Amino acid sequence: APAEGAGDELGGEDGASASNAAAHERALALRPPVSQHVQLLFLMLSVFLERTLTDFSFLRAFYATEVQRYSPQAKADILTCFLRHATGPAARLSPDEVVVALQVLVLPMLRAAVGAGQALQILTPEILWALVTQLLDPLAPHSEPTKVELLRLSTLLIESVPSRLVEHRKEQDLLKFAWIHLKSDESVSKQCAYVNVCHFIHQYETPSKIILQVYVSLLRTFQPDARPLVRQALDILTPALPRRLPKGNHIYPTWVKWTKKILVEEGHSLPQLIHIWQLVVRHPSLFFASRAQFVPQMVNSLNRIGLSQNTSADNRHLAIDLTALVIKWEQQRQAAAAAAGVGTASTHAGGKRALAEGEGEAEAAKRMRAASGNAAPGATAAPAGGAAEDDFTPSAAIVEIVVNFLIRISLASGQDTGGQAQAGSGSASATQAAATQKAGLALATHSSELLRAALKLWPDVNLKLISFEKQLLLVEKQLQQSPEQQLLAVLSVLRVLQTVVAAQPRFASRQLPALHALLQPVFLQHASYAKVVVAICDLLGTLMAQLAEPAGEGSEEGGISAHYGLHARFVSSLIQATFTAHERDGLLFPAVHLLDATAPHCPELLDAHVVALIKLLHRLAKDHGTRGARSEGEKKEGRESDVDSGSAMLRTCLRLLQQMPRLLDVAEARKPCFQALVLLIDRSHDVEVLSEVLKTLAGWLLSPAHAAAQGAQTGGSGLSLKERANFVLKLLQLESLHAPELQRRFLRVVHSLYSHPAAHRAHELLPKIERAFMAGLRASDPSLRAEFFALYDGSIGRSPRQRVEYILQLQDWESLAGTFWLRQALELLLTTVDAEAPVRPAAGSLRLPTAQEARAGLVAGSVAALAVAGATELGA
Repeated sequence: APAEGAGDELGGEDGASASNAAAHERALALRPPVSQHVQLLFLMLSVFLERTLTDFSFLRAFYATEVQRYSPQAKADILTCFLRHATGPAARLSPDEVVVALQVLVLPMLRAAVGAGQALQILTPEILWALVTQLLDPLAPHSEPTKVELLRLSTLLIESVPSRLVEHRKEQDLLKFAWIHLKSDESVSKQCAYVNVCHFIHQYETPSKIILQVYVSLLRTFQPDARPLVRQALDILTPALPRRLPKGNHIYPTWVKWTKKILVEEGHSLPQLIHIWQLVVRHPSLFFASRAQFVPQMVNSLNRIGLSQNTSADNRHLAIDLTALVIKWEQQRQAAAAAAGVGTASTHAGGKRALAEGEGEAEAAKRMRAASGNAAPGATAAPAGGAAEDDFTPSAAIVEIVVNFLIRISLASGQDTGGQAQAGSGSASATQAAATQKAGLALATHSSELLRAALKLWPDVNLKLISFEKQLLLVEKQLQQSPEQQLLAVLSVLRVLQTVVAAQPRFASRQLPALHALLQPVFLQHASYAKVVVAICDLLGTLMAQLAEPAGEGSEEGGISAHYGLHARFVSSLIQATFTAHERDGLLFPAVHLLDATAPHCPELLDAHVVALIKLLHRLAKDHGTRGARSEGEKKEGRESDVDSGSAMLRTCLRLLQQMPRLLDVAEARKPCFQALVLLIDRSHDVEVLSEVLKTLAGWLLSPAHAAAQGAQTGGSGLSLKERANFVLKLLQLESLHAPELQRRFLRVVHSLYSHPAAHRAHELLPKIERAFMAGLRASDPSLRAEFFALYDGSIGRSPRQRVEYILQLQDWESLAGTFWLRQALELLLTTVDAEAPVRPAAGSLRLPTAQEARAGLVAGSVAALAVAGATELGA
């Protein structure tokens, strides 16, 4: 009885399906005939079948643009015409014409309709029935191009109108058409069928066995020719796996187990390994909960993928993406723990123990392989320590491998950038070489950013200096014939080392002697390359800044600042060696820049090398004066780099002088320093250099510590009265440069001396620098000129008699001879007038009658009285 009932039910379904098919067939047959215009669209497709010299691109553009603007009814007529001409015994289109029609007309039209929201108006039930049952016949013999286009049509239908294909899904017509092509020998149609099936799984419920079979087959398909379509299929299928294949009561879902199984069994094949890791990188959120199954193998494969000999740029990008994924997962775990109120302890409890035991990167890799790489095929290892999967944290070995790999990949990327750029300039076009170099720089920058993030995430990781040493040795051995590549490789080492030192101060304190031994030969050998010098000086300055910080209580190595003296002595010896080695050839930029980078954190270095620095300043001032006369000619010839470099070094020396409060106490440096400054004031026309000169002298003039005792001429410390006056009067020459900002700053110094003479010990100085004060009265800045005149006005008596005597007898107007000095004299007189008091004639002078008096005289009619009133004296 149950069997008969089931048969009746199946028979009922078959009957309903048959009746629906008949209804769809009648509806399709009853559609009105299509117009000749639509038929003409198919007739014109024949021009694409023959190779000809005629350019028919206009016709292809017509199909791509004009047809898309048709109404939904017209597009439905096009599909109807296509079905009548492509299916049935009366088919008019040949297989090649069917392919062209699908490529040029039907598929582009349907994609545009889906984008415009017209799919349901075009794909009516009868048209869908005809497309699925007549066109997508799994048993019909089709050529390979026809199979590909039909599979694309089926995929588009599933993607755009899945709700109207439910009855065909039940009958499995759609799935049969794609499934039969999964066994095809042709690669393109097979991969298109996979894309179709993945869309079907994404839209409809599918048996788990079919889903697993498709997923595993895609994981094992890593051939280069099928890579784009396989990647597309996996990107469609993978997000649907958690919905279609839930994990149930298991620790990990079934699809995770199969991914791990293939990774363990077939991971010896590098293309297979790369294929799986690319999938994990594209879908990090799906594998986050099961990251304990993949992170150990992921870390073990980094060197194999990214650092093997002759590795490709894509593989190197993948290796960097894997390290970024490990960092991102750990950051996500810590953020979730912080949001849940769980204190994030150290990410690797065994970190300090590993550092104490001196475990190396090779030992860490062995432990990793022993822990995870030798698992049995198909086995599912639980997270370490029996913890929950969301609590997985990388061990000390994993962290050490990740960070040291980022160091090595950053070094390798910097070296390859220079090599690729030089190779491109000799063999390929300049555009290609520039693009290659840009890509290499982007890769190096990205790896450096990840290294910085990893060191911030794991501050206690054990770092090895041997990677930097090996890279420098490799540079010396292999790149002797190419100075450009050697320079780029050295810069790469210094850049990565700067990132490590800035992110992990403990590394500098632990490896300080080794760092000194590593950097000293590089600094001395490459002293002629400014970029290398700047990079090393910045690195040494960063070290000095870190070591100058006070040591924390209870630190492991007795405090980071305990190495401050050692590093200061090393820098001092390096500066002295540079001064001595390059004194004859004039290559003194390394020593100056090194002082500039380290002196803010170690002022004692300036005191130790003050004599050598002043000698260099005197020499640069002489050269600058000579060079200034010919700088215009050199700029016209395009050789202004020497001028600019000399001025930059001169400015650096002047900035260093400003950081030396006891410079004037050194007798050997005092006279050469004054001579250099006077030489620059007299001969230089560089506003930036003169600005530094003014800043240096302003510090001496306005500081009481630099002012000698009153009446002293050549005191042992500070500026004498004569020296201060001479410098102020020398600076008056700045007016001839037509530099308003520089002139304003100088006048501010003069105003400070006059406004606060006691604070600057300038009582005896003021009469000697009156010319500078008078220059402030003709300043172009109105506010500054008003401030000077306020001081000038307050120093003279207020009566008109005193002002006139001062103007005509006491004041020396010679300093204002080049200007209209009567303006200042007149202003002195006018300031004696009280602007608020009424204007009255002097006593004893005659006055005219007021209006009131004149009106009273007219009323009285007495002209004589009016005359007498007008002759009255003031006060009578």
